[in-house]
Amino acid sequence: MPVKVLYIAGFGHCGSTVFGDVLGSHPAIFHGGEIFHLSRRLRSGGVCDCGSDFGNCSVWGEVLASMIEGGVQEDSLHDGSWRDDPDSRARLYLSLAEVTGATFVLDGSKRPAFGRMLASTPRIDLGVIHLVRDGRANVLSRLRRGRQRALRDAGSVQVLSALAADSRKWSKVNLESRTLRELVDRHAQVRYEDFASNPADSLDAILAYLDLPGGFPDGPSNDIRIDEKHTVFGNRDHRNLGGSVAVTLDERWLDEMSTAHFLVATSIQALTLSRFGYPLTRQLPHDLGRPATFA
Repeated sequence: MPVKVLYIAGFGHCGSTVFGDVLGSHPAIFHGGEIFHLSRRLRSGGVCDCGSDFGNCSVWGEVLASMIEGGVQEDSLHDGSWRDDPDSRARLYLSLAEVTGATFVLDGSKRPAFGRMLASTPRIDLGVIHLVRDGRANVLSRLRRGRQRALRDAGSVQVLSALAADSRKWSKVNLESRTLRELVDRHAQVRYEDFASNPADSLDAILAYLDLPGGFPDGPSNDIRIDEKHTVFGNRDHRNLGGSVAVTLDERWLDEMSTAHFLVATSIQALTLSRFGYPLTRQLPHDLGRPATFA
């Protein structure tokens, strides 16, 4: 029987870690984080977000052992070549479902190209959740942290160049993510702002679409209980969460983004922003809180 995989597609810094953590708090869904980066984490000696190294993790230790016993070369797990082999890809997600007992395995890797690979993989029944965030917020978040952190204090030309490049990439990646709906039977499009402003309703709509019982233990509150995590990779600020996580709308870009940065980003992203219902002015969507759309 094929394993049911939910794939979060979108651009980096779109809120996928907290979205995945909250959706993965449902007992029928296991959130594995950005599984595409498993090999990178193994090579660097990283640990699972539960705090254990992968070999001793109660989930990933069993999954990796099961894959090796099933004929997957250990070297391929470290060098990433498992991603290029359909059988190895299927074995990983099948093992995750078997070890965790989950109905759905949630992968937050976001890359549209990897999503297409999973869609073509025998024994994987793929569904896609396209999580999109206002591109101005996205690119400002990337300037504040990550690979471009050093650019915050760089000259204005360098910052504008990086901002423009990320703005073009934001449009490209989200338009590519949108095309994944042509390859799968289950596709949902969710705006980060709608989810963060009303997480319970957003997630209950997705659960209903997946034919899973709705409702989270914390009810309609924005505080969602997260038990032990076993995510491979994601936003480090959300590592080793326990207890409750407060889902709050991050709208700092409205005040923090300079006029020059706003104009550059908006001019490049304008057509794509409009396609996803974002105003071209400095404000949140007029229809904030709208439900996910399904195809």
